[in-house]
Amino acid sequence: MFWCMLLVAAGLFEDGVRLSGEGRWAEARVKFAEVVRFEPKNALAWKALGVSAGKVGDPVEAEEALRQGCLLDPKLEDVCYYHARILYTLTRFEAALEALKKGERRGRSLVAMGQALEALGREAEAEAAFREALRKPDALDEARLRMGVFLFRAGRMEEAERVLLQAVNGRPDFGEAMGELGRIYYQTGRMQQAIEILGKATLLRQDLAWIQLLLERARRRL
Repeated sequence: MFWCMLLVAAGLFEDGVRLSGEGRWAEARVKFAEVVRFEPKNALAWKALGVSAGKVGDPVEAEEALRQGCLLDPKLEDVCYYHARILYTLTRFEAALEALKKGERRGRSLVAMGQALEALGREAEAEAAFREALRKPDALDEARLRMGVFLFRAGRMEEAERVLLQAVNGRPDFGEAMGELGRIYYQTGRMQQAIEILGKATLLRQDLAWIQLLLERARRRL
């Protein structure tokens, strides 16, 4: 009976992976929920359930599933990171920090840690996390972006501009970083530069409405 259950769970998991690959997240979620019913200590299945629940817009189930995965196997790739990101969207910043501490101290985990610390008003610790992220090979683009935004919010315009220029120069299609750099040009009165870079950013990130709005404001002020 035990082996039969394992075989059924394995088949269900494979079905869920296939459906996920096809973008059929709601159906995948059902499959992964069945897997954890058969195998409640399967951290990988809990992670998959959490991701699929997040994809269909259910952050509560996503958080519960990813919490289970993180508790069962904190070293499983990205499970604690994903848990922390869900907690961050739910404004549970302290809990997000605790989840991140359980996983590996990689670049994007440090970026997420910096964001949570900043949200808690712990600016010095946030800056230290962002700076450590800049020394990691993974997520360097994201680290530069978030460090630039952090420095901008702190009113440290020259430092923010320098970091964001590194982000844009390092990745010429980095639309969000271009938008943030354009924000600095706008705030410091350099409207022509703002218009040029915001125009490029809007083409790359049409989903970010704030870039288009800022571009229109810059054009009016020129």
